[in-house]
Amino acid sequence: MMDGELILLNPRPACTAQRAKNALLRGDLCRRDPESVEPLSRIRR
Repeated sequence: MMDGELILLNPRPACTAQRAKNALLRGDLCRRDPESVEPLSRIRR
């Protein structure tokens, strides 16, 4: 290993639920987007 070189030590592959993988396929939702109004209202309640 060279000085200053970083190595990622991961114990094993991460198991991700299909629901989480599917959520990553959607684009980001900006708080100003019309489709964000309802979910944000529910969260605030």
